[in-house]
Amino acid sequence: MLASAMSIFVVDVVAQKYVADRYGLDLHANVESIITGCPSSSAAVTRQNREKTDEEKQLDTQKAEKVAFAQQFAAFLILEFGIIWHSIFIGLNFGVAGSEWSTLYIVLMFHQGFEGLGIGARLSMIPMPSKYANWLPWLCIAGYGVTTPISMAVGLGLRTTYNSGSYESVSLLLLLLRKAQ
Repeated sequence: MLASAMSIFVVDVVAQKYVADRYGLDLHANVESIITGCPSSSAAVTRQNREKTDEEKQLDTQKAEKVAFAQQFAAFLILEFGIIWHSIFIGLNFGVAGSEWSTLYIVLMFHQGFEGLGIGARLSMIPMPSKYANWLPWLCIAGYGVTTPISMAVGLGLRTTYNSGSYESVSLLLLLLRKAQ
């Protein structure tokens, strides 16, 4: 559990660093003024902004929009890939379920429904540039939507060979996941 939390943290830090490096951002530029509350450094920044032309301000705005999209979409992808990875195991578990199928079905419907609402709400808050707005949200939601049914089909295929108490079944699942990559 702690290892997964740490790995998610590392992925998030790497994603933020990638976005900052790609767009030439200094993520810690105003840390001193935030901590000390010194208005002199912020006054210099506002003085610089007043001296810029309208064209420079528009370029800054466009860059800020690109950066906002990149940062928020990187955070969204971390969330989506985590949920997709989780959905693979839910689907496999549901596919190999025996007599507990009817109970798992109800749990699955609510669970996946609320995950879908959460991921959709997060995706809807990202300011999409016009070149991505028509297809990227659909692609992201389709990726989430097909993951569980595909892994359920794999689970149904493994149903006769899967023995939940044996180490061979765990090895088989790990081997299948390794081959899929």
